[in-house]
Amino acid sequence: MQQLLKAIYYNQFAKIKEKILFFDWLNTYLHKHRITIPDYHPSLCAIEGQVKLWHNPITKQSTVFVHPPLHTISILIPKNDSAVATPFKNPWEGDREKDSQETQIFFDEIRKIIEQNNYSNQILHPMATQIDSIST
Repeated sequence: MQQLLKAIYYNQFAKIKEKILFFDWLNTYLHKHRITIPDYHPSLCAIEGQVKLWHNPITKQSTVFVHPPLHTISILIPKNDSAVATPFKNPWEGDREKDSQETQIFFDEIRKIIEQNNYSNQILHPMATQIDSIST
């Protein structure tokens, strides 16, 4: 059983190309497939049940991880809408003319700031949840 789970884990790890902690993956996998292992306690994982599916609006791929990955993600917001969140942006990305236009603020640059703020808000939320669970 151990070798089988290890093979499945590495196969999925290679497929999605994202780092997933083994016990986070194992708890999710066992629960999803309704598998029980004698003498296995999911409480060994410190952040149990916090694994989340993250969607990349650019590549249209999804990854499973505890925290937001370090690439562009799509976040569900109220009213069944979504917002784009990006962890890092160069304010002058692209091939803009580098003369006096550099001092102007473009809508694209404002959009990038908004995307980074969305990402910051998204990453702060699980941190707040963890602090709440520690204090109670």
